[in-house]
Amino acid sequence: MVLPGIAGMESIWHNHNIREGVGPGRVSDNLRRRDAEEAARMAGLDFIVNALMNADRDVADLVCGDVVEAHRMGVELGRRHYATPIVGNVDISIGNGYPIANEGYKAYHIAVESVREGGDLVFLLYTPEGCRVHYYNGRFGTDFGGLGWRPDKYIAKPWKMDRVIAVSPHMMKADENYYGEGSLWVKSWAEALGLLEEAHGPKAEVALYPCAAMQISERTAAFA
Repeated sequence: MVLPGIAGMESIWHNHNIREGVGPGRVSDNLRRRDAEEAARMAGLDFIVNALMNADRDVADLVCGDVVEAHRMGVELGRRHYATPIVGNVDISIGNGYPIANEGYKAYHIAVESVREGGDLVFLLYTPEGCRVHYYNGRFGTDFGGLGWRPDKYIAKPWKMDRVIAVSPHMMKADENYYGEGSLWVKSWAEALGLLEEAHGPKAEVALYPCAAMQISERTAAFA
């Protein structure tokens, strides 16, 4: 709420560039988190209300209290809410960017754990404002490309998979640039399905994560 919530861009830039211990499920050794907690203490923040959301974006649980202690209780509840068994080595792994499709790359973390070497990773990114709108590296006025954006910064480039297919009815050129070279953009699920059937046939093994932007794998959830 303080950092990055109301902080200046220079402070946000510093915080987002901390790499040690960061990643889904990482808390106790996460220096970016410690930086944010120190800022909250310095600002005198003494009470938080954090909500855990369900698949309907309703509040499923609340934690309230001290900025650190209440958060840690929320982490423990979150591990139970969002930890998901992983289906491994599938032909097609589909990550729905819901409910944070404007930062659709968050669906990458869990979906990539399922896809086999040479398979296809699919993002479902249904968001009219574009898929990379973020105060840190999104559009400002009529331009795009904040402090965090670089034309060579590919979030979802192919790794072990053959392709990254992004399904986005509202795709923008900035989105395509951001998700990177090697990603394939289509405007409908029908187009994506045709590509997948052509590559893998009608009996492909598929993993589907319906709320991938907030699901974490059981392995990731095991972090302290």
